[in-house]
Amino acid sequence: MEMPVKQFMDCIEAMPVVEKLDNNCWGAPMTGPRDQGNGLEDRTMSKYSYWDGKILKDPDNRKYYLFASCWDQKGGHWGNDLGPGWRGSQAVCAVSSNLFGPYTDQKVLWPDWCEGAGHNVFPFLISPQDPLYKAGIRYAVCVSDVVRHGEEANGTIHIAEHLDGPWRLLDNGNGGRLRFGDDISLSNVSIAVKKDGGYIAINRRGDILFSDSLAGEWDCRQRCIWALDPALKDRIRYLEDGVIWENGGLLQIVVNDFNARRAYYLTSQDGLVWALRPGCAYTPTEDFIRYQNGCVNHWAKLERPSIYIDEQGRISAMTFAAIDVQKEDDLGNDEHGSKVIVVPFSDEKLRVFLGSEDNTQG
Repeated sequence: MEMPVKQFMDCIEAMPVVEKLDNNCWGAPMTGPRDQGNGLEDRTMSKYSYWDGKILKDPDNRKYYLFASCWDQKGGHWGNDLGPGWRGSQAVCAVSSNLFGPYTDQKVLWPDWCEGAGHNVFPFLISPQDPLYKAGIRYAVCVSDVVRHGEEANGTIHIAEHLDGPWRLLDNGNGGRLRFGDDISLSNVSIAVKKDGGYIAINRRGDILFSDSLAGEWDCRQRCIWALDPALKDRIRYLEDGVIWENGGLLQIVVNDFNARRAYYLTSQDGLVWALRPGCAYTPTEDFIRYQNGCVNHWAKLERPSIYIDEQGRISAMTFAAIDVQKEDDLGNDEHGSKVIVVPFSDEKLRVFLGSEDNTQG
């Protein structure tokens, strides 16, 4: 018997086993037997740690492209004498013929620019109404919270005609950096195309911005939407990794509370007034990262959530950056690290949840 859908997390489904469940792989014992064929990882944890993760599908070759950041695992997560950790992130892309993996790293996206610098790597589609689209550009990648090469790289956009590249810096008269204004944070930037063809973006502070073209000026029309809800107002300093998308005519956000290890789900009709939906978007403290045979994985942290919308317009998967221990305990040259996981999602259950909530709210 189907369990009732009471929260966003109830829409996350059990994972198929791509290869096999294995105890003999890197990771803390609490992680449990896991499928290294799922998502993107360094199977020996001898070279790279991976973070971020968002998938786009190529309509021509039918392959899946997972965009992520990576760094030398010797530095652990926060960096040490052997390496800078995530502060030395590079933007990469990995490819698979299967949505759930395994993904093969195709290496750095822009090796000749700023040493490939990139963190919070976020790919998205170009709007058909953007002048860039008429010039043949179909894809863009935004990076934010970039430490390597500092302000030159942080908040920049690269564009391409194809998912295989080549990727080039956006020519917008601002060094490729989003033209947000001096008082707008370039941390945790997520961008989506609205149904009217324009763009909507959110940053870590919860500022909502709009633009008709990627290279144009962005207009901030709502400051810190987190402060508008009593349940989030006291959590503002802990909220990060907000991902925004539009599906079925509804704007949606999932944002992570890194301190409570709990994420929230919000929706809006216009991008200005947002409703916090009840329950939890996800939390690693629950047994929701599970396989179809019932085996459960317990990751210490699940961050950088993102969604995959398929060719039928359905949300059919989510990606997470997963780390097996607390970040300060990933020291490099050990059995700990991070990867990107891909988890099935039921768009049908989400519609049931949204419908039941709308009816409840009158």
